Amino acid sequence: MTPVTTADLMRVLTFLPRNRFTYLLRRTVTPTTPADPPRLKPKTVLVMGLYDWFAHLGGYITDDQQQRLVQKFDGQLGLYSNELAKFPAALTLSDGRYAAVSGRTVWYDYELDEDVPELPGPAVTHVACDLTALQLRLHRRLAELRGGKDAAQRSDGAAGRPADGPG
Repeated sequence: MTPVTTADLMRVLTFLPRNRFTYLLRRTVTPTTPADPPRLKPKTVLVMGLYDWFAHLGGYITDDQQQRLVQKFDGQLGLYSNELAKFPAALTLSDGRYAAVSGRTVWYDYELDEDVPELPGPAVTHVACDLTALQLRLHRRLAELRGGKDAAQRSDGAAGRPADGPG
């Protein structure tokens, strides 16, 4: 897999404003040694894609809640970023307050910043992010950006530039 650079990732994320991208990237990237290649880790790419998806939702979830969710699900996101081809994963936001991620048996109340064993009642609103599809889309856009084989297969005339649509 071709290494993902910060510049390339910024170009393929469609909703995240540049200043927010820079701020979140600084909070997300683990400092590297000078000997490390200038590339982003798979988890960083997935997390930044998730932040782009949050931006796509508008004001449904605050910046602070976004960061709490990413921090809370840090272990799962690290696993998913390396294992998504082996099993599907999703993040679900329910009733503007609760979140669940594949592999966890409890809900997370991102308003109160605590785990809850079950929802207080049936949730009416669910917004889900298919993390598997998100990662595949990001890597497809990166390949298109670089003129990879996926770019040649597109029939919409958009080869060489990122695809439109949510992050």
